[in-house]
Amino acid sequence: MTEILARCPTRIDLAGGTLDLWPISLLEEGARTVNVAVDLEATARVVPRADSTIRICSRDLNQEETYKGLEVLRTDGRLGFMARLVAELPPPGGIDLITDCAAPAGSGLGGSSALGIAAGAALARHRGEEIPPAQLLGLVQGVETQVLRVPTGVQDYYPPLLGGALAIQYSVRGTRAGTIPLDLDRLERRLVLCFSGVSRSSGISNWDMLKGYLDADPVVVAGIRRVAAATRRMEAALTDTDLEAAAAALAEEWEARKTLSPKVSSPEIESLMEAARGAGALAGKVCGAGGGGCIVFLTRPGRRDEVQRALESRGGRVLSSRLRKDGLRLEIGKNGG
Repeated sequence: MTEILARCPTRIDLAGGTLDLWPISLLEEGARTVNVAVDLEATARVVPRADSTIRICSRDLNQEETYKGLEVLRTDGRLGFMARLVAELPPPGGIDLITDCAAPAGSGLGGSSALGIAAGAALARHRGEEIPPAQLLGLVQGVETQVLRVPTGVQDYYPPLLGGALAIQYSVRGTRAGTIPLDLDRLERRLVLCFSGVSRSSGISNWDMLKGYLDADPVVVAGIRRVAAATRRMEAALTDTDLEAAAAALAEEWEARKTLSPKVSSPEIESLMEAARGAGALAGKVCGAGGGGCIVFLTRPGRRDEVQRALESRGGRVLSSRLRKDGLRLEIGKNGG
């Protein structure tokens, strides 16, 4: 009986979050999201068992659920997302499904979506099923929507699958993710990722924004269009490896995003922003829809360490991370635990 280990990066969204929500993704023509994969990995390990027991263990949440078999599997617990994936990709016998994520819970780095991709890929391989990436993405997004019970965007699922810096474009012909030919090492030397210490729910913030947009709230509609314009500038800047222009686009995206919902920022976030700018950050924005979680900063050349120290002095937690060129990796026969 062979163990399967799936590893996926999470992501930092640099511009265009919320534009990946249907139907905003179609109503704003030319809508796109720009993000980059980061090595705060989500992992899922499937370990076959000799009995019919289904054991789901989340190491990062310190939660565990055990069922005597698939027929008594429940999907309404704390680990309901993983349980639903097991139900959709039922193993031929008992398993231990062991998951972990290096991105803090509520960080805005797409950790739950990356976990879904990792678990779905591991479960499919354990079944001997070759599931195409697009089908895996659709399955995981559908299951996560059932769990969150609010509309989910699509951007979080592409970095776990593909890695690298991506421009994800939306149209009536479907979603297309293209790799931006960017020197990731150069970007990494100017980038700081900081956890604010405040966990956030993207579903709540995104629902606020989506409702305002569909209700034709003029402030929200104007803000979404400013986000879309900043995202186009971000893609162009990264394509040219112009990090000063990328920082300007990052700042524009953040200022526009704050108009979309009063839940986007907070005194704690603004304090960290102020500290970073004073130490040499050109710009920063909250990852994901907003409301807490991680903040990404682009710094002036040579000022990365100063910015990190300034953030830590204000209570921020700087996350040690590297940008990742590759996406989903499956390892067969690794030792479980």
